[in-house]
Amino acid sequence: MKKVRILQAGDLHFDTPFKELNKKLSLISKEELLEVFKKIIDLCIDNSVDIFLLTGDIFDNLTVDKKTLIYIKKELERIQNIRVFISPGNHDPYNDKSFYKLIDWPKNVYIFKTEEIEKVITPLTSAIVVAHSGGEPCDIDNIVELAKKYNIPVVEDVSQS
Repeated sequence: MKKVRILQAGDLHFDTPFKELNKKLSLISKEELLEVFKKIIDLCIDNSVDIFLLTGDIFDNLTVDKKTLIYIKKELERIQNIRVFISPGNHDPYNDKSFYKLIDWPKNVYIFKTEEIEKVITPLTSAIVVAHSGGEPCDIDNIVELAKKYNIPVVEDVSQS
């Protein structure tokens, strides 16, 4: 069996306002988050990662700056040979007002949304795991139909719905 190297990061909350800090410290903290992301990408490269998972709350609600989106995109372009899967969280859900729609992501980046789950199914896929979160139920009927098509089980997490 081939081993798969996976690196996971989440809850980065880019451009969070850091309201509890003064303006200078807030700006420093925002810059530090960008440097942390660069180092995470470096880890992906240095460790020959196969899959990079960005799991929820990458952004922080309505506070994301376009420059930050461009920075993240450029960093992800450094790892074009690594599959990147983004699972939006409760602070950055994929919806009509989503930051995920503001830029064209590199071809190796997949943002989980119901209508595109089929794009990431491979012969190695052994289950589809879905989570209902923050009062936003996923489109379970369509996901179940897709799972039937590929004869794979669905694991449903309703703990945060």
